[in-house]
Amino acid sequence: MGEQIPVIGLAIVNVNYKKESAKLPLLIVKRKGPNLLGRDWLNKLQLDWKDIFSVVGSDNQSSDLNVILEANKEVFKDELGTVKGMKAKIYVDESAVPKYFKARPLPYALKDKVEMELERLEKEGQIQQVEFSDWAAPIVPVVKENGSIRICGDYKVTVNAVSKLDNYPIPKTEDLYATLGGGQEYTKLDLNQAYQQIELDEDSKRYVTINTHKGLFRYNRLPYGVASSPERHKWSWERTGKSVHKSKQLLKSASVLVHFDPKKKLILACDASPYGVGAVLSHKMDDSATNQ
Repeated sequence: MGEQIPVIGLAIVNVNYKKESAKLPLLIVKRKGPNLLGRDWLNKLQLDWKDIFSVVGSDNQSSDLNVILEANKEVFKDELGTVKGMKAKIYVDESAVPKYFKARPLPYALKDKVEMELERLEKEGQIQQVEFSDWAAPIVPVVKENGSIRICGDYKVTVNAVSKLDNYPIPKTEDLYATLGGGQEYTKLDLNQAYQQIELDEDSKRYVTINTHKGLFRYNRLPYGVASSPERHKWSWERTGKSVHKSKQLLKSASVLVHFDPKKKLILACDASPYGVGAVLSHKMDDSATNQ
């Protein structure tokens, strides 16, 4: 059984839509809500549904976006950023013997591209040319989908064989997918040049020297293929272990990992920490005074 809606009156109105014109009945009801088009209106007007359902950005939206981009141009600029508050350090056994390998021959088809990539890395300050080094790894050029070259040092024959690693258990794919249950909208982040945004500890730079047909180059940033660990901080497990465990449980809880809901209000909370969680994006929940 449908619900009856009381009608206040009826008016005949002139309606114009693009090239269509018609006199149509307009019912006025005693209830608030959006205007509804009946079949008689739809049959006469022949609405362009493709144009109605398409999303067209207004000039105001474009202007607002430009204001945001200009105010935060340091964030959105197409340059290599730097992770603050930490440096990557490579821990090598003191008894390890330095390993030096000659440059490997390159295919002629890749030679020019490798030289262009070396010039780009040197211009950005990611690498610097050196005359001598007791450590040197050959390079492995990798062709990316867009045709450009990624230069990787073959560190498995040099520093990776003698470096000390901090083992961290990587979660299984099934476990990660399980945490996404119930989500409706997702964001894909392109972590472009993520490793290169981490600076290397000064003592670690000699371990990641690469040997190319253009000479020796030493990395100033964390390169691909090298085993490393963040700079260690002195801390006591007895004093902070329980706090770390509690923080991990909170970060895994439903109140923190709530999925994005476009219908709920967003709240951005920031702090001044040089590293760690610098900002938290949360929802204002309708049924409670807390944010999630």
